Amino acid sequence: MIRSLILSLALMLVCAPAVNASEPKPSGGEPPSAPTSFGADEPKPLPVVAPGDFEGLLRNCDLERARAVNAQKMCEKDKVNIPFLTGAYLALWAILMVFFAIVALRQKRMKAEMAALRERLARLGGETS
Repeated sequence: MIRSLILSLALMLVCAPAVNASEPKPSGGEPPSAPTSFGADEPKPLPVVAPGDFEGLLRNCDLERARAVNAQKMCEKDKVNIPFLTGAYLALWAILMVFFAIVALRQKRMKAEMAALRERLARLGGETS
């Protein structure tokens, strides 16, 4: 039982980097075109600008730039938290494996104690007859 727990823990540690490496990455190192944060709002369409309205064009350019900066900040924020999430999952699996190992050892001791009690009961039953 302990051997299988150790083997499964080692397998998880070996396979975890391979799973992360198999995720598709953007080609050419380009940032994603849309925010990847869960719950991000859809961007509102830019206001329509009349031909020759240079101030309106500049306002639209400022809005687009602000959206791009916000999207990049959200992507960087998501990227920073991924190692912590991975660490949390590894810690959870380690705690579960220790818990299961303790339960298996207790069960093994309980079976041995039950066998000893059955043996005592058989001896006591043999003495009375």
